[in-house]
Amino acid sequence: MLEVQGLKKKLDVAKFGGSLLDVEGQSIPKILQRIKELAEETEIGPIIVLSAPNGTTDKLIEIGNSYAQSSPILLDPIFEIYYKLIDLYVIEKYQDEVIKEIDNLKLLTLDALRSINKRFSGTIKARILTFGGELAMSTLLDYILKSNGLNSTRIPLSDWPIITDDVFDDATPNYDLSKKKR
Repeated sequence: MLEVQGLKKKLDVAKFGGSLLDVEGQSIPKILQRIKELAEETEIGPIIVLSAPNGTTDKLIEIGNSYAQSSPILLDPIFEIYYKLIDLYVIEKYQDEVIKEIDNLKLLTLDALRSINKRFSGTIKARILTFGGELAMSTLLDYILKSNGLNSTRIPLSDWPIITDDVFDDATPNYDLSKKKR
C-alpha cells in the first residue's frame, strides 16, 4: 500500500519479462490490455517494470564479447527491433521524439561498446545491457502507452535513484546512498 496525504491507496507493480516481449511485437496488444485493466483497478499506477525483448540481452552479450575480442558484431539488428516496433505501435505524433531518444540510447550503447578493452564485464557490461535493453524498451513502451491514450511517465536515466554495490550481475541496492542522490 502507498500512503498519500494520510490515505492508503493500492499500487500495482507489473513486470513484463523478455519471454513475453517478443521482437515481433505480437504481445504488445496483450500487454496494453493488461496495463489498461490494472489502471482501471487502482487509483494510481500501475508501475510497469520491463525486461529487454526476448533474446536481446543474449545478443547484446554476444556483441559485447565480440568487441572484447576485437572483432565487433554490428549493433544495428538490436535497434532495428525498436524501430520496427515504433512503426507498428507509436502514432505519428510521437514518432520523431521516440526515434530521437532511441537513437541516443543506440549512441550510448555504441560508446560503451567502444570503451571495452579486452574484457566485457562490470560497469561497461551493465551500461550496454541497460541502454540497449531495458532503457530502450521502457522508452518505447512509454510512447506506445501515450499512443494508446494512457498516461505514462518514466524516470529518465539522469534521475535514477538506485545506487547499488559493485556486483553487477547480482547487485544489491544501497538505500541510504540512493536516498542521498535525490
